[in-house]
Amino acid sequence: MNIKTNYVGYLPVLRAVLMLLRDGFLSIGELGAYLAFVTQADYDKKHRNYGAIIRDDKELAKEWGCDPATIFRKRKKLIEKGLLFEEGGFTKVTGIRAFEANYAKLLAKIPANNLQTIFTKRQDEIDEMQDILTKMQKD
Repeated sequence: MNIKTNYVGYLPVLRAVLMLLRDGFLSIGELGAYLAFVTQADYDKKHRNYGAIIRDDKELAKEWGCDPATIFRKRKKLIEKGLLFEEGGFTKVTGIRAFEANYAKLLAKIPANNLQTIFTKRQDEIDEMQDILTKMQKD
């Protein structure tokens, strides 16, 4: 797909994402690449590409001032670590809901140590946590 890089909108980021650095799971460069990819995902649940990074490596490289091979390597590394995954010809963000405003508000109430794996859980696993979050909110 050749879709222009998106610079519009906002992204709520849980501070718990820093645990990926603290625990040595990501380098600071990998964290930067991860957040850059996350900003380019489709966040509209009505779209069939919800959660997918819909910009190609050439477009991202051009906009970010690097080589497409760099984008490719960063993407593959994040797939290896479970933060991104491939499905239906697209690369998708594994814990996409953690970056949605309403869900991030709920997750922010959970102790950080319990959140360190939220970024590597698939959508169905995150949905299962909804019951836990609802109970915590009532308590």
